[in-house]
Amino acid sequence: MALSVTVDTDHNLLDDDLDLVKSYLGESLTGSDEDELLKFLINSVSFWARRYLNNFGAGTVPLQVKKKAITEYYDGDGSSILLPNSIRVNTISNIYDDLDRAYGADTEIDSSDLVIINNGTQIKYDGGVFLKGYQNIKAVLNCGYDPIPWDMQQAALVTMAFLYKEYKESRWGITTRNIADGSMSIETSKLPKETRETWDFFVKKW
Repeated sequence: MALSVTVDTDHNLLDDDLDLVKSYLGESLTGSDEDELLKFLINSVSFWARRYLNNFGAGTVPLQVKKKAITEYYDGDGSSILLPNSIRVNTISNIYDDLDRAYGADTEIDSSDLVIINNGTQIKYDGGVFLKGYQNIKAVLNCGYDPIPWDMQQAALVTMAFLYKEYKESRWGITTRNIADGSMSIETSKLPKETRETWDFFVKKW
């Protein structure tokens, strides 16, 4: 059965720009030749990059890099700082702190007490602390970049070219592949130096 792939437009770093990818690869790809493979690689590189940017720990949740409204839940730790799972917070819609996890209007924190700090990487509860609890904090946020920074896109293209070459030849450097969720595990040491240097600049450091 032929592979059919839809580009994840909410999360990918290159959009659905196959012409740009083909041009960068410099391959003689005519018409729709290998389009599904290229879309798969766009999804995979974007997914993997989002994990890399979140310090790439085992089981790491991918960061939200592309601008998008998200709802997340956190365990309160008794501090005044919240660390969203995004590369950057643009705006705060609502944050609730509710040990019963009903998140009613009476548990919403006043927006005037919430401040986005440290270049959008943290949210401070000014004048209060988040209660200690399990999944007691609900945050509705607008996060990510629009557009994606050019150097981050360039690093994604470099990685695309690397993976395409290895896929066509020996698959060297690729350790696992899962078409169902569009993920691919890549040995970090095998990545092009340009990719590592660029993404290291954006890596989550909190």
